[in-house]
Amino acid sequence: MMDANTERDLVSFVTEESKERPFSVVCGKEGLGKTTLVQKVYNKPEVRHKFTGCAWITVTHHLQRKTLCKDILSQIDYRPTKVDDDDDDDEALVGQLKLALHSNKYLIVLDGICSMEALLNAMPADKKMPSKVVITTRNKEDTKKFIVQERVRFLEMSPLTEDQSWQLFLKTQLHCHPWSSDDFESTLKEICKKCEGVPLALKLLGNLMAWKERIEWNELRQQECCVSAQQLLELSYSLLPEHLKKCLHYLALFPEETVDIEADKLCNLWIADEDINKMMINTPSQPQDGMLSTAETYLQKLATLGFVQVQEPTKIKSCSLPHYVRDYLCSGKSKEESFFETHQLQVRGLAFYFDKRVGEYAFLLKPKETDKEVRLSILFLNTRQQDDHLLSPKSLDLTNCKLLRALDFNWLDFGDKFPQDINKLAHLRYLSFRDCYLKKLPASIGKNLETLDLRVNPKVVYEIMSISNVLRQLKRLRSLYLPYKFADETGQTKLQLGHLSELENLQNFVSTHCQANDLRSLEKLRYLAATIDGVEDLEVTIECLQREGTSKSSSIHLENIDFYSGGRSRGAPALSSLLGCVSLNALHVHGQIRTLPWPISDKLTEIFLIASELEEDPMPLLGDLRKLQKLGLGNNAFLGDQIICRKSGFPELRYLKLSILPELKTWTLQEGAMLKLSTLIIENCKSLQTLPDGLSTLQELSFVNMPETFTDKYERQGEDFSKIKHVLSIKIINPKS
Repeated sequence: MMDANTERDLVSFVTEESKERPFSVVCGKEGLGKTTLVQKVYNKPEVRHKFTGCAWITVTHHLQRKTLCKDILSQIDYRPTKVDDDDDDDEALVGQLKLALHSNKYLIVLDGICSMEALLNAMPADKKMPSKVVITTRNKEDTKKFIVQERVRFLEMSPLTEDQSWQLFLKTQLHCHPWSSDDFESTLKEICKKCEGVPLALKLLGNLMAWKERIEWNELRQQECCVSAQQLLELSYSLLPEHLKKCLHYLALFPEETVDIEADKLCNLWIADEDINKMMINTPSQPQDGMLSTAETYLQKLATLGFVQVQEPTKIKSCSLPHYVRDYLCSGKSKEESFFETHQLQVRGLAFYFDKRVGEYAFLLKPKETDKEVRLSILFLNTRQQDDHLLSPKSLDLTNCKLLRALDFNWLDFGDKFPQDINKLAHLRYLSFRDCYLKKLPASIGKNLETLDLRVNPKVVYEIMSISNVLRQLKRLRSLYLPYKFADETGQTKLQLGHLSELENLQNFVSTHCQANDLRSLEKLRYLAATIDGVEDLEVTIECLQREGTSKSSSIHLENIDFYSGGRSRGAPALSSLLGCVSLNALHVHGQIRTLPWPISDKLTEIFLIASELEEDPMPLLGDLRKLQKLGLGNNAFLGDQIICRKSGFPELRYLKLSILPELKTWTLQEGAMLKLSTLIIENCKSLQTLPDGLSTLQELSFVNMPETFTDKYERQGEDFSKIKHVLSIKIINPKS
């Protein structure tokens, strides 16, 4: 419902060829939709295709000029022709950025600037340049101080009209329409007017409808001043049950710019919290589904009420904290209830966050005698470096952390030195080494762990992590994430997991390194991601997946299984049984199938078929899977020369990869098929003649190792460019032989 004229003006400003005014400032008070407007323009293909590269920077309170420059240069993929030893200092980086913006045409967005001086000193704010810089800010006057007026245009955001405000409210409110009476509708319309056309306030008002029986609507209607977003957020927060308030505060631990907090990680951290854990036990949503499922319902509720942002509301994989919620949690009345701070040790949690490369860090957690011990969490939140550089903790003293319940390491290099004293932390429930370098898991770690994440970085020095059979001692484990590559310490036996009777979530289970029969003992298992090698292990896995009341979600990779052999293999009926499992969400099959089994469970969201050698086009059958979101056919998965996606097929497909299908010549997309496809990868399909018409929703397109006769059609002047001119990102990759 944003003003079409404002959007059109911004598109015109950033796409004009003139170098006179490279800056555009979108200004207005909080909640008017400045970021939404700029995002919409930034994601327009006709805008993106005008620039060599684009960068979006969310400006946080602690963002430094050096970090700003490095982030922009990284996003636009700018590499200076000459690199000096001191090119990592502030002035050198500023020089590189200014040179880049003058030498080529880039689009840079600085979203949410509060203080201009430090950031705009990195920009050539007084000169002409081909690049464009778009700024969103609440403070127009501050901007005028640091940008020469001849170089900038201002766009003032306008509030919504009364009719637009009401329509936005109706769209946002939680399915409570029709109202119980005309009087109630009249009251709501009056309150909407008091929101003064601010979209954020109207959305928060819509979210409040979840508690419509508990709110004094007439008080809001009768107040003399406007109904602000801050007031509505405070009211929403006050109505949250205590367990959701505690869950929400946990999100404030993560860095301000974090946009993809993993849902399962967050849920496991919640479970590790003593207070939240007790609430889950006392009031579980569905006892038979376990603690992890209960935590997921908490996250879903916070998303529904607008307290967290998610990409996929049906199955949340990641989330983030909206800036207005974070601002509220970190200030005012809410701060009094917060159990997290980062500057002292007399509270329940600590977060160490590093956003630059430093050789070694010493973590000496020794509070004063008057301070309390750290009771809850220590998170080491380190951003990933382009060269997979890991920080080295020179020392880590946990002496004063005896009550610690969660310890989360990220992108740290421990080498072969396991952190000392962890085995003495009797209250520790959560321990993660995600993306760290840890060569070996010792024979003794905390026996009361409920979550253990060993998904260490597989790219650093040693690719295979050594694990002793200490895991079988962790009888309270609910979630276990095994390494991507690992081996038993002796290299001769398989890990024993059968004693983990409380296990609900098991990831990276590999039947060549683990006992498949142990799955029979895991009666509480709800989530399984496994690589199965051999038909016997597959049959055991199917038995466990079909066990009533057990598995809720599973992802299975199948390798080295004979699915064909002229009908004599046990693999074929086993695959057919697996495809019928209602708990199967994702399936990767590597091996010859020839004929695709049917029926297939309509719960499947992801299928990858590799070297299947299917003789009949699989698309008509797969297109009937109403929840399928990702599909890949690779390495002679299909031997024919034509695939047809039937009318209205693949209604939820977002991702498609066609790789090494040497016979494929023709791809037909019938009306209404693949209406949500956003990512397409075509790799090494040498005979494919053209893309089909109808890929109207495509946002990312990659051609990998395709003939020039094919890719030339999709260059800007090519005969088929009109089919993909709407695509946001187009990549043509031809690796040198």
